[in-house]
Amino acid sequence: FQMGTKKDNENKRELAKMLYVGGSEVAEIAERVGVSRQSVSAWINKNGWKELRAARSITRPELVNKLLVAINNLIEDVNT
Repeated sequence: FQMGTKKDNENKRELAKMLYVGGSEVAEIAERVGVSRQSVSAWINKNGWKELRAARSITRPELVNKLLVAINNLIEDVNT
């Protein structure tokens, strides 16, 4: 049994990230990348992939509206 190189692991993690952010499930990612489900879950939690995945699913108008609301709230906080 030979351990993968650091570069191999980085490549696997990057592929897993793209698959996860793209909407694939943990079990499918683990199988395709060749790592355990636990490894994929650890990468998701350690590297903030849930937030990236959520950000990908938001539409541009939704994002603009959220930003405008946040800006408005900041302005109100400053003025009170």
